[in-house]
Amino acid sequence: MKNVLLLIIDDVGIDQLSCYNDQNRYSDPLGYPYAYTPNIDRLVASGLRFNQYRTTPVCSPARASILTGKYSFENAVGHVIKDRVEENGFTEFNVSPSPSSVTLPDAFTGFSFAVGKWHLGVDAAYSGTMDNHPTDSIHFDKWSGTPRNIDVGGPPTTSGYPSSYYNYWWVDNKVRHQVVGKYATEQTADKVIDFITAATGQWFGYVAFNASHAPFTLPNDYHGFGSTVPTAYFCTRFRAMLENLDYHIGRIIDTVDSNTYIILVSDNGTSNIIFDMGISEPRYPIGHPLYIAGDDNKVFDASPYDITHFKQSVYEGGVRCPLIITGPNISSGVREQLVDVVDLYPTIARMLGAQVPRTNALPINRFFNPINANRHLRKFSTCQYFRPNGLLPQSEYEFYHAYYIDMTTNGKFKFIHKIVSGVQSYQFYNLDVDPLETSPLPVSGQQFQHALAGYSGLVY
Repeated sequence: MKNVLLLIIDDVGIDQLSCYNDQNRYSDPLGYPYAYTPNIDRLVASGLRFNQYRTTPVCSPARASILTGKYSFENAVGHVIKDRVEENGFTEFNVSPSPSSVTLPDAFTGFSFAVGKWHLGVDAAYSGTMDNHPTDSIHFDKWSGTPRNIDVGGPPTTSGYPSSYYNYWWVDNKVRHQVVGKYATEQTADKVIDFITAATGQWFGYVAFNASHAPFTLPNDYHGFGSTVPTAYFCTRFRAMLENLDYHIGRIIDTVDSNTYIILVSDNGTSNIIFDMGISEPRYPIGHPLYIAGDDNKVFDASPYDITHFKQSVYEGGVRCPLIITGPNISSGVREQLVDVVDLYPTIARMLGAQVPRTNALPINRFFNPINANRHLRKFSTCQYFRPNGLLPQSEYEFYHAYYIDMTTNGKFKFIHKIVSGVQSYQFYNLDVDPLETSPLPVSGQQFQHALAGYSGLVY
């Protein structure tokens, strides 16, 4: 029997990882100053890196799709779940009016645990069950973590710490308490290691780090940075948080045995705020492992990326993210097949030997065999981003649709369909020649509908 460890990092697109450097398009002649991530690189060296994995533009929908194998329009989570009346009756994921689902913990008979950021429940003050939602509604055996983003409804300043990665709410055994003075990424890693060490049989671990999501709290222990670290700009703080995250990922993967599959993904693309480059922010400070002479006198340059094409958009920067899988009988390599976030559901189930209902998701386990390196299971990939949450007639949403059609001989063509206040617009891109989506091709609504006619049953 095999174990599965799912590691979800937050707000980290492929544009932020050096192991995806060949997929990025930075114009900086020196190369974009990636974070130092030797442990993520270690996973890539021993496993499969998927180049065409796409998720949702924000966090709650991605997590809902991973746990149910259903797209946003099927599980009713199209946007961030908030404690808001205007969600049109939507109370909680997997609670009416969201359709019932067989979640991964439901399908698995071994020990299952969730650690870290949840972001799928609603606080009790709004008729929700946040602090016991992962265990009572989704049926993990254990949950230890933060209810949602650290900077949302955090505790007051305590011992000189404002609400941050050093001062946050944490839930253990369905009881919320305050943690002060311990960096949240370290707290998450410690809890994961405790659960893995205590497990006596087959287990499934769902680990959702808060990093590198805002608030951009500089860790005191960088595990990679030298002693001189500029702190003025989000880009440097983000990179320091990512390096600290990588260190703790290393601690976790050193705890598991060779009988464990490790899957690393990001929930959505990079936040555009970290591209707020400072004119005086050095590429690498002296003492950094990647520093070369003169780096302290050169500044970040992320051109030609468009900061409107990142998180909270269905452009590639918002949905194209890392997917790295390693474990028993997986050889190292790169895969170019289309993979959707929903595909993680049947993939993990098969790894665990669990049975789950058929959905529009496709198991990607067969890609582990090198003989299938060039096979395509998906000809079509889709993601949606809409509000409000809930099951409503399509006409009542404000939403974005992103469609990917894999034309194996003519390139990867992408349609974007946007509806805001009843006004529809369409964009069409050839991602093979325009990966940054800077030059939309002519397309009409009629052409758009005609191109998607064969997929209408899936999408609507």
